[in-house]
Amino acid sequence: MSAVLDAIAGGRGLIVAGLVASLPGTTLRIASAPYTSTAGGHFQGKVLNWGSLTYTASDRSGSPPSVQLTVRVADHDRSISRIYEGLRRDEIRGSAVSVYLMTPTVAYNTEAVFVGVTSKLSFSGPFEAEFTLRTNDDQMQRLSPSGGPTRASWPRAKAEVFDKATPILAGTHDASYTQSGPGLVKCHLVDTVSSVYFVCGGRAKSITRVYVDAAQTSSTNYTASYITVGGREYTIITFTSSAPTESQEVTCDAEGYESVGDGSGSVVTNPASQWAMRLSNFVLANYSSGSWLSTHALIDSTYLAEAEAYFTLLGARASTNEDQKRTGNDVTAAYCKSFQMRSFWTRGGKIAMRYENIFSAPYGGYRLRWYRDELGVFSMVEDDYQVLNRLALKSTRSASQDSYLAAIEFVDASVTSEIQDALDLEMSEAV
Repeated sequence: MSAVLDAIAGGRGLIVAGLVASLPGTTLRIASAPYTSTAGGHFQGKVLNWGSLTYTASDRSGSPPSVQLTVRVADHDRSISRIYEGLRRDEIRGSAVSVYLMTPTVAYNTEAVFVGVTSKLSFSGPFEAEFTLRTNDDQMQRLSPSGGPTRASWPRAKAEVFDKATPILAGTHDASYTQSGPGLVKCHLVDTVSSVYFVCGGRAKSITRVYVDAAQTSSTNYTASYITVGGREYTIITFTSSAPTESQEVTCDAEGYESVGDGSGSVVTNPASQWAMRLSNFVLANYSSGSWLSTHALIDSTYLAEAEAYFTLLGARASTNEDQKRTGNDVTAAYCKSFQMRSFWTRGGKIAMRYENIFSAPYGGYRLRWYRDELGVFSMVEDDYQVLNRLALKSTRSASQDSYLAAIEFVDASVTSEIQDALDLEMSEAV
């Protein structure tokens, strides 16, 4: 626990909340009362009201809940109004903002309790401004991957290819464990003359088998290679003999993205590592070729390392092959739902996922003293939870067949009521 939170928990000193907003041309530092912090500078006493600030983890759907805070501010000198009425008013939305806890007993430290952006600035009354703050989740709403095959880049492609996004291929995809064919990875015909099939954007580690109409074809009939078109790198399959007709379906088994980006690394199968790579390269940035981009600053590195270690301990492995666009929130939800994780925004304004430890104590931090009249009504009545007696679980998704190849059903015969549910593990390993 930080020195500021430690002082607050121990009841040592006054608690002051301060807002720092990077508005166009100036930095606004305000609090409920005038306050000077050695670390944060001087805060003007302009805050009239703080709204509630609530952090929650995702439910079992896995989508990270956004965090929002409303702050009402006095604007008697019209300093905020002038910015709003000025030429740079469009820069207000999306400008960086932070909220800190401070106390005079710890003069050299501040504790960030919110880091995000200004999503709205309005004026709720005469000489009053109202800031609506939220986590910087606009990028997580962005559809990815961007681009896809175009007529200019692939003039001899089959028409249906142009409806697809650039395919993503991560993890191991191997049909041999469950069926003799087809392969689990879709292949798209991008050159009808030279029989070139598009596997994914970026470099896949390897193509292990190729199938034509669900029948495995000899490796002497094709070559797997990498090509750069329009500044973007792709993995392709080119038939050198026994080329299929346009009406035949070509699929493959493959090892997806590796850890470096040039084909030299090991296949990324850790679910947390795969999730971070997907966000960093295809959601929060626009990867084109070469080495993979570094983990994006919006991803909390501490929680990421914890999740990676957890999955390594479990031996959990993930796979995905997609050619449809989806948001970063949807990608996060799919990984969390497949591996029973929870996603959330941290107080530092970063996205994270974490496992739910059902064996841990409900609260292991500082205990604060509260009196009965402050607690209000206290009840020991338990919540009414819905109990399932049947759960259908599907895994090993085949993107080429748009179906799951493995299924198992769990039944509790001791429960008399018939309450069923289903769980599709979209990102489970495709072997």
